[in-house]
Amino acid sequence: MEGDSSDNIDGIKGAGLKTIIKCYPILTEDKQYSLQELYNYSDTHKGKLKLYDTVLENKDIMQRNYDLMQLHDTQIQSFSQLRINEIMEKPICKLDRFGFSKLLVEDCMQNNFPNSMVWLNEVFGKINSMVL
Repeated sequence: MEGDSSDNIDGIKGAGLKTIIKCYPILTEDKQYSLQELYNYSDTHKGKLKLYDTVLENKDIMQRNYDLMQLHDTQIQSFSQLRINEIMEKPICKLDRFGFSKLLVEDCMQNNFPNSMVWLNEVFGKINSMVL
């Protein structure tokens, strides 16, 4: 209903988070609802608040947004899923301080970091201390 501004997905006019929670308190429950259940809820409360009517008038936007934003049924091929799982299960390698400083020199970026060697030692030391 609200859309997603970070992905440029418009929502339904007048459907901000506070209004949605006010009109649809059922959505605060630990349960998932289908679009049809929201339409039915809106239909039984039609005329009481403007958002109920707006939802019923904008079923196409609701369906489009659901299709764009749902993450439960991804369309990733099995091979890709296996590859992603394989990458996720690999241990995290320590960062290569020398390789990074070499890239800084090659890209003429070392002057963009005052005391680049001190910075590298500090940052890489902190990050590598987090890696198991």
